[in-house]
Amino acid sequence: MGISQAKQVLLIGDGAEWIWIHIPPVLARLGCPVETYQLFDFYHVTENIKVFADAAFNEEAQSKEWFIKVRKSLKKGKAKSLISQMDELIAVATGERCKIMVAKRNYILDAYRKGRLNYDKAIGKKLPIGSGAF
Repeated sequence: MGISQAKQVLLIGDGAEWIWIHIPPVLARLGCPVETYQLFDFYHVTENIKVFADAAFNEEAQSKEWFIKVRKSLKKGKAKSLISQMDELIAVATGERCKIMVAKRNYILDAYRKGRLNYDKAIGKKLPIGSGAF
């Protein structure tokens, strides 16, 4: 069975731009179905969120608590809320910590703008949200 006969296709990758530039046109040439999903690998996204949290909070307990909360909300499709929370924390940050936080927020924001954080939809269709399944 070829990819053109699949009912749905899921492309999971990290933030490497070459993946998102080259692979989708290849999938289109192969005749992928209309229902093709693109996600940033959940592990890579949460790695970036953890670095953000560690920069945002002085106490490890606060960082961990916030990280766990937003990780769960991201799986429920609340990426926009996560970005808003990140922006609020950035607004009171300074120096090197602020630079780290902005870089990690921008990674998340880019993925959100490109529609690649729709974990709730993938989970709802019983699709994997990380590349570990391969």
